[in-house]
Amino acid sequence: MRPEFLRPPLCNLFLPLLYIGIHDEHRPESYYSMDQVQNVFTLSVFTFFVARYPLFVYNPTVSAYAQFNLLSQLLNWGRAQVAEARALLDEAMVEQFDQIYGTDVNGLAGWQKLCFVLAIRPIPNDLEECRKRVCATHVNICDLIWVPWLGLPPIFASEVDLSKYTLANGKVFPRSKVKRGSLLEYLLRHIYHPRRWAGKQKGRLRSTS
Repeated sequence: MRPEFLRPPLCNLFLPLLYIGIHDEHRPESYYSMDQVQNVFTLSVFTFFVARYPLFVYNPTVSAYAQFNLLSQLLNWGRAQVAEARALLDEAMVEQFDQIYGTDVNGLAGWQKLCFVLAIRPIPNDLEECRKRVCATHVNICDLIWVPWLGLPPIFASEVDLSKYTLANGKVFPRSKVKRGSLLEYLLRHIYHPRRWAGKQKGRLRSTS
């Protein structure tokens, strides 16, 4: 029987996202079973904590970076150890985003998944319209990864508001690990130096701290 921590209660809310139950012609070629959905949401970051630190009690309902800070304190890591382990966790975070939303910037399914989570209604059937709407939205990327457990993420009216939230909660995504031309790149924002005029965006943004 699957352990309780692999059965997040909000998983059922997220199933429509992966099924893309919008229009038949836009559904993915392969559907996910409940087990597959749960595995997608736990594989990368879960493996980082459990496989590498089996004695650490990993809680999927808490931010990975908050748990990383706790882990580093419990193990009394030095600066070099923290940097090495953080780099591995950053890679796991990027991988987990890619597993959930995909990497294909020319595929409609990934953009529609993002539209679903970002409460963009109605969900566009046109790729360029999806991209435009997503790029005009300010959301914390770490929150996007934790949707199955923490619920739909908060949406911010401006880059400044997003920056304040991100820094206050220690949820700065590892943008140096994001590949150029990936779906994830379109969600990067200026967190350390937000632009006050950057409200609704019309195009792609790159994060420059």
